[in-house]
Amino acid sequence: MSLEPHSCPVLVTGVGLHTAFGDGEATLEAWRAGRSAVAMRPVLGLPELPVAIAPAPAPAELLGDRKLLKYMSPTTALSVVGAGRALRSAGLGEDAPAREAMALFIGTGLTAFDLAEVGPAVEAARDAQGELDPRRVGAGLARCHPLMPFKTLLNMPVGLTSIAFGLRGENFITYPGAYQAGHCFETAVRGLRTGRFERALVGASVQGVSLMPLSTLWRAGWLSDSCEAARPFAAGRRGVAPTDVSAFVVLESESAAAARGARPLAILDPPAGLGPAPDEHRAPERRRLWQEACANGLPARVLLSGGVAARDDEEALALAAEFGAPRVEGLDGALGYLDAAGVAAGVGLAALLLGREAGPALVSVSDPRGGEWAALVRSPRGTP
Repeated sequence: MSLEPHSCPVLVTGVGLHTAFGDGEATLEAWRAGRSAVAMRPVLGLPELPVAIAPAPAPAELLGDRKLLKYMSPTTALSVVGAGRALRSAGLGEDAPAREAMALFIGTGLTAFDLAEVGPAVEAARDAQGELDPRRVGAGLARCHPLMPFKTLLNMPVGLTSIAFGLRGENFITYPGAYQAGHCFETAVRGLRTGRFERALVGASVQGVSLMPLSTLWRAGWLSDSCEAARPFAAGRRGVAPTDVSAFVVLESESAAAARGARPLAILDPPAGLGPAPDEHRAPERRRLWQEACANGLPARVLLSGGVAARDDEEALALAAEFGAPRVEGLDGALGYLDAAGVAAGVGLAALLLGREAGPALVSVSDPRGGEWAALVRSPRGTP
């Protein structure tokens, strides 16, 4: 899919983030100041791991019906907070009629549990030597809330987010990973350009600091053992530092935004995904994407998310030098490993950044599970 500008602009009119730094504005300022949220912390009784701990999401103030809270896992609560902030940013927080036909596309990570519930259950299943005893697991699980399995269903974020904000348009949820979440943006842009709907809420919620996601990263060899090793472009780069995060953007057609007097933050050029394939097959397409992105007006600042190996960093720097990108920055070194939320976080931060700095931004996500995704975020005011 080409990154060339098109005759039916897709506008970014709202951004909602919940990260270890706070909301979108707080995250942008911390990131621009060069701060990192990654620190060594004990998790699940293990030796200290490099993680970025986000404050617990508090969706209650965004809900008309607080009964929904009892059905929310932390992953779903993250989704509702990020989505609600994006809707408010776009001026849609109090506009129920405009939200009703809105499409909703969400990406998420692996199944995650509320550690406050699972922790005591695990401890209750240990024997006298501290080893996990399978015969005690049932007794431990009996201490968990009976709704816990229901709350962790992978379609709960899209279901409860749509209910919470009265979104009745097209919807789906993808999992796991950044490449799958990229399909949400491709579907939303395609729907807006063909007139299937006039606005869409697109994003992801990821609870990376939880039992299954951490175990998966560890087994795959993707979990860093130090903050330095998780920092992009570091000499000893190896692995990632997970976090809990939510990132959403509101996308609208130009006519829909104009009809309600919305102020666009940015233009999202058609996104492009590179499927899982041998690197020798993806490399030419990757170069083409970067070449097209950096040929649009000013040289593009590049926001990378999701890499786990030093060779990914080296390749990105080589492409940036070849095509004239003035700055290449790795979001996961500052915000933590964003996983499926890397796509929306990159687009959202790029849109907020355009209000402060000139020039477009290329959002590029490399998913360690396979596949890459890229899109260009441009100023709605044109090239200075």
